[in-house]
Formats: sequence, C-alpha cells, structure tokens
Amino acid sequence: MISDTFKYFEILNAAAMQSEYIASDGSFVFKDKIVADVIKNDAKKNNIKFDEASSETEFKIENNGIIIYPNFERVISSFNMNANLSKSYCYYSKEECRLVILDFDKNGAPKSFYFSNEEDIESNREYSFSNVFYWHKIYELLYENICEGPNSDKSIFIYTFDKGKCKFSYSAYNPVLNDRDLKDTYNHFKDILELTNLYPMLLRNRCVERLSKTNESTLENLILELDEICNKVETDFAIFVEKIDFDSYIQRYNEKIEGFISQARCIIEKMLSNIFTLPLTYAGAIFAFDKLSDDTFSSFLFIAMGIYTVFSCGFLIYEIIDTFALNENFEKELRTYTNNSPILLKKIESDKKSIKCRLLWIRIICFVLIVIFLSLLIYFGFKIFTNININTTEPSLSIDPRDE
Repeated sequence: MISDTFKYFEILNAAAMQSEYIASDGSFVFKDKIVADVIKNDAKKNNIKFDEASSETEFKIENNGIIIYPNFERVISSFNMNANLSKSYCYYSKEECRLVILDFDKNGAPKSFYFSNEEDIESNREYSFSNVFYWHKIYELLYENICEGPNSDKSIFIYTFDKGKCKFSYSAYNPVLNDRDLKDTYNHFKDILELTNLYPMLLRNRCVERLSKTNESTLENLILELDEICNKVETDFAIFVEKIDFDSYIQRYNEKIEGFISQARCIIEKMLSNIFTLPLTYAGAIFAFDKLSDDTFSSFLFIAMGIYTVFSCGFLIYEIIDTFALNENFEKELRTYTNNSPILLKKIESDKKSIKCRLLWIRIICFVLIVIFLSLLIYFGFKIFTNININTTEPSLSIDPRDE
C-alpha cells in the first residue's frame, strides 16, 4: 500500500470507529458535530479531500480509488467483479473495531488485511474480503468449464454418462469460511483444470459422485469439497493417462500387500508355536502331578502353570491387538493408494477381503486358545486342590488299633 493511500485509510479508520453508522454511499454519520469536525480537520491537515457540502454530522471522502462498504454483508451482496479491480476496497469490522481492506498487487492478486501500521500489514492478514473475490473466481471457472450450459438462475448443471447428473444451486459466500484461504483452493482447482482439460469427464464424474445423493446440492458444498475432489481427479488422471506410471503403481501396491501378508504370516507362526507347545506343556504337568505325592510340590506346579498360562494369554491378547493395528495400517495404505479411485477399488477388492479374512481368523483362533488355556488351568487347579483335600481328610477317617 502506497503512503498516500495509507493516510486515507488512517482517516477512514478513525471515522469508522467514531461514527454511529456508515451509509450506503460511504458517508460516515456521527451523533456529535464535534467528532465530525475533528475528523474533518485531520483530513485537511493530511490534504485529504472530502465532501464539504455534506451535513455537519457527516463525513465523506472524495477519492474514486477507494470503495467503502458499510459492512461485510454489503460486500457479499454488492462486490462487483466486473468493475475496475485496481481500486482499494474496505469495510468496517465491528468485531475487530477496525477497517478490513482489500488491495491488489501489481499482478492483480488480491490480499485483504486489518488496518494497521504499514510495517505490520503482513502480520494482520485476514481472508474474508479476498475470499469473496476468490469465491466469484472459482464460480466462474466452474461455470465456464464443467457446466452443461447457461442457466438464468446461475446454477451449475453437470451431466455425466457414468455417474448421472447433478444441479448445484448458486449460493452467496458464507462468512463461516472467513478463517480459510480460498486462494489455495482456487489455484488448486485452476491447476487441475489445466491438467485435465482434454478429459473433462474426470472432474465431472468426481463432482457428481461426491455430492449428488439427491441429484441436487449447492455451490457452497461444491467449493467446500473442491480440494478433496481435485485430489481424487489428479489420481484418476495419472492412472487414466500414464500407463507406465500405472504399472509401477500396481507394483508398489503388490509390494505393500505382500508386506501385510508377511506380517499376518508371522502372527500365525507365533500362534502355531503356542498350539504345538500347549498339549506338551499340560501333558507334562499332569504327568508330573500324578507322580508327586507331596502336596507342596503340587501347589508349586500349579503356580508355575498359572504363570505360564498368564504369559501365554497375555501374548495372545497382544496378537489380537496387533491384528487391529495391522488392519488400521492396511486401511490407511488403501486410502493412500486408491484415493477412492473406481479403477483401483475394483482391483483391490479381492486382496482386501483376503487380508481382512486372515486377520479375523487369527483373532478367532487367539480367542479360542485363550479359552482353552484358562479352561485347562481351571481344570488343573481343581484337580490339584481336590487331591489336596482328599489327602488332608484321609487321616481323620482311619481308626487307630490302639483305640480299640
């Protein structure tokens, strides 16, 4: 912003803060004549021309290079994209108690910011004003490139052979988006249009598929989803056009699938080792128990088996948790790989079912093993303590011959 323009905005900001309201023609209306006189005197000191014919409680600058809106609602409804956009624009934000300014650089790119010292402009950037500009620019690109034809109500009508049709009704800019920079969305969309200009059906398919559950949506929904749509179109285009890249894509995917199968195979091998050691361990324990006559050693044997069972069950529970983590990583890789591309979704369906089936069976077998471990431990404990009770009650039932 040049120094002279900054002086204008400095006076305008002071006037906006002190005024009762801003009229539709950009005049500042004050309750007190004294306040209006102070603003006018400051304007004279800085050689800023204003309408001296206005009433005593009004102040209006005479500068055709600055357009003043009374509020942001008026910006949304009245901002003229067909006008000379080399001008500067502003409105007063009651929330921030200062002007919001829209300016254009030498390349015609807009930037909006809160009024502040000249050196602090970059740290006071905001997006509401520039978003209104880019909202209109995005709409123009959509209307010119993917709309089937002109519509009197400004709606965007898209028809595709594969996905059907959808109507996106025109909607004005929503202030909910003020914290989001639509410049990035605009540039992203513009790049995708240039990339896929020979294959417009890719973008149209994604727009209809993403939003047309009822064959009707709004411009706001379309713009909100536009970045995600562009990401998917970019993937579709790469697969559609680049056959060599597609082959390498498939190769990388197959490597990923093989990695997940290997992880599942490792879990199965660990689990099989438990299955093979289970009968041997408990058979040895039962054999030892049958040979022991000392109850103390029986109790020691039960404690040892209890520790073994706890560790085995803990390992199996860990393997169950590991399958869920493996499944989550698998889903993440699928999302990264396919980006919901219809071409790739068809290819991976069988692999997806295979991996998930393996993981499900691993969980079932682990759960069954846990039940078996605990059941054997309970049976083994019951047998030991039953035997101990028999041994402790037998002396009391015998008759000493000397008592006869």
